[in-house]
Amino acid sequence: MPARQNLFARGTDRGDAIVRALVREAEAARIARGTSYADIARALRMSPTQVANILRSRSPDLTIVRASQLLAALGLKLAASAFPEGEPVRDAGQVALLGRLRARLHAALTWSDEVPVIELPVAGVIDHRAWDAGIDGPACRCRVDAETRVGDLQAVERRVALKQRDGREPCVLLVLA
Repeated sequence: MPARQNLFARGTDRGDAIVRALVREAEAARIARGTSYADIARALRMSPTQVANILRSRSPDLTIVRASQLLAALGLKLAASAFPEGEPVRDAGQVALLGRLRARLHAALTWSDEVPVIELPVAGVIDHRAWDAGIDGPACRCRVDAETRVGDLQAVERRVALKQRDGREPCVLLVLA
């Protein structure tokens, strides 16, 4: 069970760090706006002491809903995303689809798995998105996204277009099963 405990501890540590960062942002926004704990408490139907405890990191169980409410009261919007961690997770169909494409590559081209969209942090934000693969050669650079199950093709196209724009990629190949 050590692996399971390590995952639990890593998740706990990450969650605690996110809460601390949100609380710091909320407190900075409160001070910048000149808003009192009592004003926020009225908006959230809480006591000023409860609000102060949250903003001083003395509230151990801050939920995402409560954090979102608190930030909304301060004119901020909470956004959250989840990203794969560790080894890439793909279904067998996607692995096979990418394998078929890779087998057709010319010998002069190189293949890379899980290519980051942006290599360096942009404006202090780390971009966790990645292409499923990259194909590079002497006169070409192409990024690959593979989809084995498409529910909403327009959503897939938008996601790929945003990655292409943000990564400034000249060529993108969307491979569909």
